[in-house]
Amino acid sequence: MSEEERLRTELYGKITELYQKRGKARFEPGKTLIRYCSPIFDDQEVNAAVESLLDGWLGVGKAAAKFEEEFCKYVGTTKLVLTNSGSSANLLAVSAAANHNGFKISKGDEAITPAMTFPSVINPLIQNGIKPVLVDSEIGKYAISTTEMEKALSERTKMVMLPHMMGNPCDMDFITEFCEENNLLLVEDSCDALGAEYRGKKTGTFGELGTFSFYASHHMSMGEGGAVATDDEEMEPIVRSFRDWGRIGAGQYMYNHIGYNLKPIDLQAAMGLIQLKRLGWFVKKRRENFKTLYEGFKAMERYFMLPQATKKSEPSWFGFPLTIRDDAGFKRDELSDFLWKANIENRPLLAGNIVDQPAYRKADMKVIGNLKNSEKVMHDGFFIGLYPGIDEEIIKYVVSKFKEFLAKQ
Repeated sequence: MSEEERLRTELYGKITELYQKRGKARFEPGKTLIRYCSPIFDDQEVNAAVESLLDGWLGVGKAAAKFEEEFCKYVGTTKLVLTNSGSSANLLAVSAAANHNGFKISKGDEAITPAMTFPSVINPLIQNGIKPVLVDSEIGKYAISTTEMEKALSERTKMVMLPHMMGNPCDMDFITEFCEENNLLLVEDSCDALGAEYRGKKTGTFGELGTFSFYASHHMSMGEGGAVATDDEEMEPIVRSFRDWGRIGAGQYMYNHIGYNLKPIDLQAAMGLIQLKRLGWFVKKRRENFKTLYEGFKAMERYFMLPQATKKSEPSWFGFPLTIRDDAGFKRDELSDFLWKANIENRPLLAGNIVDQPAYRKADMKVIGNLKNSEKVMHDGFFIGLYPGIDEEIIKYVVSKFKEFLAKQ
């Protein structure tokens, strides 16, 4: 063993020792902050990151290549481009689709997408000159309304931009058939839904392009990070080109696209390879926590619309979403304030109805119908955490605090 190898081994050992001494923090009801989500990692990820740093290369390298290979195996696709965030993944996917000769997408063409969404779903459409056509979603499932999708179809429709909100898959039987019949490109945003399945097939693999996020609050984490998956051999180099300044291939100064620099660093990929090994347990624990929370909230169905899995699906829940009923007798802000005082984090359901957000009031969009469900969720929807760091003791406390609030109504 060389001197460097000995020092590295000693360093890795010290990091492991530190994490072992830390142990698990004890939960103190009312004092411990119950987060809506938090990354789960330990000495293995830290040692992988340190090893990557010590190897002396910060750009995209061998860990990124290995991660792309291993992640493809997990989701069941053939090509993957690692990027620096899920938002970047969506931008790359839409930019690549808009510049792929086979799809013939022109400025002013339309993409069907839900109004109940997150900004990074709709922004790439606007940024590429594609008009978002906004349709309503279903409360409880938080999935795009298939009935409204049919109403949104026009001669300029070229794409469906489809987020699997809160980790619950959309009706992929209908959507894949709808896209095939109308010759529409399907981009799946699976950033909230890593590990979710429909008919045993992972979300993010039904369309021409699928996107994923590895942000700190998501199912697995690199701190920041994302990926674009595809089975289209012509599409993958376009996505990679847009990620790498528009460059043709690595190491060349030839550019065939007006691209970006949206690369991650190898340190993130090194952490991601360890996280990927844990992902099966992460998803399993989220499903278990969802089930435990659901059982706890069944007695409160008088006040809340409870989440529902799409038929034929196995969700990978991002959080536990709830929508307050019209006749509940209280407002969301009242409940939210009470929960925060009990140290229970809660969040609105992402952007709610995107039409109501200030940035989009003058955006070139088309709205189908009255978006009544999206509007309802905007004002009365929220979610609480179920990430793997939450156990049954914490869930019992959370449920008890909800019941305490309702008893005062």
